[in-house]
Amino acid sequence: MLRVPEKTHSDLEWSSLREELAQRCQTQRGSERALALEGFERPADARRRLELVAQCRDARGEGERLSLHLVRDLRPVLRRVEKRGALSPEDLLAVAATLGAARDLRRQGRGLLERHPALGELLGGLDPLQDLRGAIEGCFDETGALADRASVLLGQLRERARALREEAIGRLRALLADPAMQSRLGDDYYTDRDGRYVLPVKAERRAEVQGIVLGSSASGATVFVEPQQVIDIDNRIKLATADLEREEQRILAELSELVRQGMAGLLATLERLALIDLVNGAARLAEDLACGEVVAGESPFLELCGLRHPLMVLAGAEVVANDVRLSLGSVLVVTGPNTGGKTVLLKAVGLAALMLRAGLFPSCTATSRIPLFDAVLTDMGDDQSISESLSTFSAHVTNVGRLLSVAGPGALVLLDEVAVGTDPVQGAALARAILEALVDRGAMVLVTTHYPELKGLPSRDPRFSNASMGFDLERVRPTYRVIPDAPGRSSALSVARKLGLPEELLERAAGLLDPAAAKVDRLLAELESERRKVLDERERLASDRIELARRRRELERAEQELARERRAIHEDSHQAAVAALRGARDELERRRRRIRALGRKEELDRASEELDRLAARVSAHAPVAEPPPGRPAEGRDLEVGAHLWVQRLGGLARVLSVDRAQVLVQSGPLKLRVDQKEVRVVEGDQGASPVGRDSPSGRRDQPSPSGRAGHLPAGIHDAEELGHFQEPQTTCDLRGLRVDEAEEVLARFLDRMLLEEAPSALIIHGHGTGALRKLVRGHLRRERSVERHRPGRRGEGGDGVTVAFFGS
Repeated sequence: MLRVPEKTHSDLEWSSLREELAQRCQTQRGSERALALEGFERPADARRRLELVAQCRDARGEGERLSLHLVRDLRPVLRRVEKRGALSPEDLLAVAATLGAARDLRRQGRGLLERHPALGELLGGLDPLQDLRGAIEGCFDETGALADRASVLLGQLRERARALREEAIGRLRALLADPAMQSRLGDDYYTDRDGRYVLPVKAERRAEVQGIVLGSSASGATVFVEPQQVIDIDNRIKLATADLEREEQRILAELSELVRQGMAGLLATLERLALIDLVNGAARLAEDLACGEVVAGESPFLELCGLRHPLMVLAGAEVVANDVRLSLGSVLVVTGPNTGGKTVLLKAVGLAALMLRAGLFPSCTATSRIPLFDAVLTDMGDDQSISESLSTFSAHVTNVGRLLSVAGPGALVLLDEVAVGTDPVQGAALARAILEALVDRGAMVLVTTHYPELKGLPSRDPRFSNASMGFDLERVRPTYRVIPDAPGRSSALSVARKLGLPEELLERAAGLLDPAAAKVDRLLAELESERRKVLDERERLASDRIELARRRRELERAEQELARERRAIHEDSHQAAVAALRGARDELERRRRRIRALGRKEELDRASEELDRLAARVSAHAPVAEPPPGRPAEGRDLEVGAHLWVQRLGGLARVLSVDRAQVLVQSGPLKLRVDQKEVRVVEGDQGASPVGRDSPSGRRDQPSPSGRAGHLPAGIHDAEELGHFQEPQTTCDLRGLRVDEAEEVLARFLDRMLLEEAPSALIIHGHGTGALRKLVRGHLRRERSVERHRPGRRGEGGDGVTVAFFGS
């Protein structure tokens, strides 16, 4: 059973932390739950809540904020409807708005289920009572008034009332336009009194206007007369209005009854909304505290890393983070000067334990380990009471007696200045006995003290350990930093000297010190000085490491920028070569026409072959696609069917077979044998579609040299400048065919490309003897539909393929 006495809550200022949580809730009920927050009885419940808070915090980090600002506190509304009272339009709209918020959150939860299942399940479990919400919203318009569509009769009654008012207004306007009536009126307008239309008549001309006087002006100079001409209509308007009000009340009562019938589901939805609000508030609190997501463990060890007092953090104070380590059945004796932060440290540890048990992340780093304590017991502050005849010492002893009766394994005990307020010798002896009794019971104890006797316990009992709060003697102020495994000094004489007490008085006090105690104090001072030097050196080294890491990052960025510039220069040079080659081909085409006219075909063939060789050299120096993030493929990665990045192709290819250090891969129709060192495993989605995987369009995508099929990089306006994208429908494979067979297949393929208006095509002829290559390129030169052609580039198959481009 969880045991956290009210005194523990008071000592640790738990109510202040709950108020901070409540301020981060969006609903009244959520805030109330925050203000009443206690630790969970079962550790499993605390872990589930922590999981929810962690997922909510992660979702918030992804931009998924939970909006509950439309949720209303419906408890007064439900109490009224439970007594069968009719609800006002405002109350009903509040119900609809709350259910609308529940609907939106449930929809949001469905989208979170995969990434954050616990949070998605919490939101998805909301019941927005669709029928009730729809019934209410269907009866009101956008202004919040009952709409004519709320019932057939309501619409009819409103239409009749409108017609009667229009008739009455028509008669009043006619009276205002009558010259005889105008001389009797105090002004040219009509108004209403108690729902009846009247005209302002001069008091002295009252007798000249037939009708009923319904009032007068403050001065008495004007009387308001209901003209005889509209009395009958006003009577009918009154009756229509009464009928209308009865119908509106009937509709409101009917909707109220629907709310009453759905009250059980509504209450459940409200409670779940309050829980969601509380979880969201806890996530916001964790964000503001910059908490690590500590795992609530069953370990007997307490290891708090980067611990800060949460209330001081939220108050905007500069807080020193500290590490605290302890195990069950042990005592940490914390010593040091007054105002040095000992009590703050104890409270921070206690709040960390309470927060974790209540499903809140404590203000420490994620590397911390915190048990879910069964009891958190404290003795802090001055509980003296004149009315109960309790001195400071008596109050402490009484409270410690209660702690001893419940402390045991799984208990965290925090004692601030144990056994003070009495004779120091006896107080120190009593303090030691209390600590030994607590540790014998298996409790984990943190105690602050000024008793020198307690500082020596770690040397005699392995269950005890020391820690001290640092103090800067030069500046005469605490550092608030915990120094592990070292007893602290009170530094009273040093502080007094800095604060201006007479030197002779201080010398006298030093002379009265016990020589042994003075020697110990000097040794502690020397030890503290050495520790401070070590800590300063450690901080300097940490700062140097940070600076070194920063410079290394800058150097890496500079190297990456330099590499990008080199690639840009290379690409620019290659594009210039491509442009020059294109110009040469255009010139060749012009010369071809002239040479054909002269009949010198051999000269034309030699020029074409020379140009093909130049094109091959330009292609060989094309920029190589940068490999995506990944790693070199290993034996276990080289499975048949795996999709791996092949450097030579500049894209993904499918593994067909593996033979020692050689890998046979396929990219579209192209098969290639490469060294294992050329193959890489791609980490994550790099934008290139794996070979053989069906794309959303239904065709099977092939990798492109750029890794982005169908899109040209910035600055590239021609497909020839980038490379041919291999697709089955624009690829012709002639390998294995005889020359005469290949020529027939190629002719049919080019005819089909012409009919389909393809911009380019890939003809695979292989290397072999070169006969097929010569056939293909000769045919393409003669083909009128082919604007130009070139050898394949490194990522397309090299000189084993030819790419043809068709005119528009």
